[in-house]
Amino acid sequence: MCCLPPTSRAKAGSPLFEIYEPRITGPSSLSYDGGHPLMIIREVQTSKLAADGKGVSISLTPKDRKKLAALTTSYLGRYLALRATDKIAEIMHITGVIRDGRLEFKYPEEENIAAYLRDRLNLSATTSLQQTPAGNLAESAADAANAAAGITKGAQAEGKGKEKMSSSATAHSEPESVLKSQLEAILGKSNRNVPRVSDVRITGTNIAVRFSVDDNLTENLIRGSAMSDLRNIIKTVHDSAYPYSEVAVAGTFSLRDKFGNSQEEDALRATYKRSTVGRINWTGFATDNIYAIADDVWLHPSFEKKIPLKDLQVPMP
Repeated sequence: MCCLPPTSRAKAGSPLFEIYEPRITGPSSLSYDGGHPLMIIREVQTSKLAADGKGVSISLTPKDRKKLAALTTSYLGRYLALRATDKIAEIMHITGVIRDGRLEFKYPEEENIAAYLRDRLNLSATTSLQQTPAGNLAESAADAANAAAGITKGAQAEGKGKEKMSSSATAHSEPESVLKSQLEAILGKSNRNVPRVSDVRITGTNIAVRFSVDDNLTENLIRGSAMSDLRNIIKTVHDSAYPYSEVAVAGTFSLRDKFGNSQEEDALRATYKRSTVGRINWTGFATDNIYAIADDVWLHPSFEKKIPLKDLQVPMP
């Protein structure tokens, strides 16, 4: 790898890039709130070309490093949009807290953003080699050795040994993946050996979600958890800013037949039109009305029993 001297400023003009929370705007498109970036990057501590001369690795300044660590902690398991220009952006799936401030953009996976950074930071194999001080060259050699051993700067700094910290982000641009990540974040992990959110499909303006109902201490609490999950799902879909017309949700649970055999089956199916969800006052809405307001609903017999309000002890986000 080749590198530039510390604290590389981008060419004069707009910020190097900005980071936003992405929003779903169509079946195959994403956008972000252009007026409210979560973070603005104007300069980097170091920048390096990959061995192929096309990929780019950057290390943020100490101040921005702390900001990125805090931001990726808040968005762990979710998505962030990195915007370079109106036409160049990347959707990043945050799979780990980025503590070392290092971001890598590989070729050809992130070709557009890598080419943009090479231009903005004046990166080329020739100029990088000429401008690399001896100290930085030694640092690059050490970085290469650590990378071969599966160790990043962040791992070394925190004494993690060979436990590799996630210091880069994987790009995903499918709206279904973004929405699924948001739903997984709000519902949490399953307490059964099944996926919490098994499927999210977007067809035109229709959204279909399949999730698993968590187990609980009593049958009433299981039914209550299902209602709370359903409430959170339709609210998350509505808040995503996706222009949906209808959302259909199916919740599954391990149900036992009369022969004593159990298998994962649909326990509930509910459909809500956008006009219906838009009428909900979430602050005053009672979760036990979630089935009553549905435009269409079906419940497995074991989920049909009425739940007394005194037993409906489900958390409200």
